[in-house]
Amino acid sequence: MTTGDVAHSHLFRGAEVNVHESTGDGPLALRFGDGSTTAAEILGDVLAVDAYTTAAGTRIPAKVWPIVERSWSLDRMMLKLGARLPS
Repeated sequence: MTTGDVAHSHLFRGAEVNVHESTGDGPLALRFGDGSTTAAEILGDVLAVDAYTTAAGTRIPAKVWPIVERSWSLDRMMLKLGARLPS
């Protein structure tokens, strides 16, 4: 499965997700900087993220984030997120 790395324990406007070996849309395993993980999916211009619990015990509900920028390097795609979409 494709994996994505986030430097922080949660997502926010302006956060970057580094997606390894991605061809574009589809499911991925998202790894946060604190070691917590969750499932997510790139669906066109949005990133849908399942609910998860941070390493500190904070429960984060499922959220959908717009992708405002995509860029590619050798073996990864970087996603930059916009403001969270309303639930």
